[in-house]
Amino acid sequence: MLALIATLLALHGCGPAPVGDSGTARATDSGPGAVADPVTIPLDDLALLRRRSLDLTGLPPEPDQVAAVLEDPDAIEAIIEDMLRSPRWRLRFADMMAEQFLTRVDSFNATVESYGLDPSQEYRFESSVGTEPLLLMATIASADRPWTDVVTVDWTVADDMLLEIWPLQEISLEEAGLSDAPAEGWRPARYTDGRPAGGLIMTNGLWWRYWSAPANYNRGRAAALARLLLCEDFLLRPISFDASSLLDTDSLLDATSSEPACVGCHNSLDPLAAAFYGFWWFDIYAEPEMTRYHPEREWLGAYYLGTSPEYFGTPLNGPVELGPAVADDPRFLRCTTRRVAGGLLHREITDADQSQVSAWLDAFRDADLRVGGLVRAVLASEEYRAGALLDTASEDDEVAIQTLRMMSPDQLADSVEALTGFRWTEDGFDQLGNDDLGYRILAGGVDGVAVTRPQRDPSVSQQVVLRLLAQGAADFVVTSDLALPAEERRLLTGVDGDTTSADPAFVDQLETLHLRFHGRPATDDALAEETALFDAVAAADGTAAAWAAVIALLIRDPAFWTY
Repeated sequence: MLALIATLLALHGCGPAPVGDSGTARATDSGPGAVADPVTIPLDDLALLRRRSLDLTGLPPEPDQVAAVLEDPDAIEAIIEDMLRSPRWRLRFADMMAEQFLTRVDSFNATVESYGLDPSQEYRFESSVGTEPLLLMATIASADRPWTDVVTVDWTVADDMLLEIWPLQEISLEEAGLSDAPAEGWRPARYTDGRPAGGLIMTNGLWWRYWSAPANYNRGRAAALARLLLCEDFLLRPISFDASSLLDTDSLLDATSSEPACVGCHNSLDPLAAAFYGFWWFDIYAEPEMTRYHPEREWLGAYYLGTSPEYFGTPLNGPVELGPAVADDPRFLRCTTRRVAGGLLHREITDADQSQVSAWLDAFRDADLRVGGLVRAVLASEEYRAGALLDTASEDDEVAIQTLRMMSPDQLADSVEALTGFRWTEDGFDQLGNDDLGYRILAGGVDGVAVTRPQRDPSVSQQVVLRLLAQGAADFVVTSDLALPAEERRLLTGVDGDTTSADPAFVDQLETLHLRFHGRPATDDALAEETALFDAVAAADGTAAAWAAVIALLIRDPAFWTY
């Protein structure tokens, strides 16, 4: 269906077309990830600017950025550097990792009531917990620090709520080695409960999501670390054994050390699990158990699992050595490369991509493990710049290469808010950020439990959610804008309640709206269609309703929600 949308957009003269009259299509035959025989037609300059802006900031490009690229296509590179230094990149990186680390879930074993907080703070509580590990990664990435810091620093990030309910103490930016705050309302902080340094792998937010039941003996946490940070999934290893060996707990424990099919995994998994006993909870729903790290329990791994902590055959002198062990593992950097590339390309990176991953990994290393160097390499690749496929593209290329992407729920919510000032909330819940009272899955997102991969193609449910979002945003911005002086308005800065389609200011306003929402000048056909809509609605319901209809149309246009 996205291919059909791409064709319609190209015919309409708007949106992320491979070539167009508002930019120049240019070949990209160099840089990491490029291939000798291109199979794609690159995006034009404005479409490429919009794709990069949405992937690096979560927002459409600003009109002055569009104007700069129209005047000088090479200006896009300086704009991208500005984006990578923007606080928006930090937030976008966290959102991108959220689709892969799956820590933003709608419930944890501890609840908002467990801490005596008001029930109205439920969404903020769940969001803060799930965001902690993501924003820590994003802070390291955007601060231009070596990526290995993400598993070795002795601090995390926290907002006011986490600082209140968890054993955390705020530290200065200087102490954390940062030049600015992680995000609005968030600061660097250090746990005060005796947990060792380890960055991401010592955060509550990660292990509240990947908790282990007592009978699992922390193996779930060990498997999660291997999958998330090393792209090594124990559950994908083929095994074959007699099911009668799993009839009871004692038989199960014996099988893990005696059954040949089990030993291959458990020889690595169990010693790794033994390193997580500071997070061992005797009661998996007790707030005091979950809140604090328990250094006095670190030795329990040897008791329960019969093995001392090891990292894939290398003995660990306690969990304090776990972070450095991950940092030294070559799989860690390769896995990071796959995750960042997959987030930017909007697809899963597989074993078939090994040669390209190796090229990106070389760029990552050449940048001294700064994520910015890896991102620049992916952005330079032929696949990232693809706007259409040539006839020479293979069936595998057609399946893998996303020449047109849908905005994620995060991108939709942030873009609409930035343009209109409207944030869709209900009883304190962000409607595109949860599924308890919201529509995250229906809009194409993940809930981290039942749905773990984002939707890549349009659906009826996604269009229904988009319609509701567009109507709410359009009504909000028109009501607020037309009640304010022109200099204080957000969008409707050149018209008022008496402006008609015959006024010169009307066309100027429509063209400005196109630049803001679609990132390119409007075509004559689009202006004619929107003028006809405006006139029809204005005649029936008045000027304010007519502007609301036009803005809702611009949001629902595929030129807005695809890129």
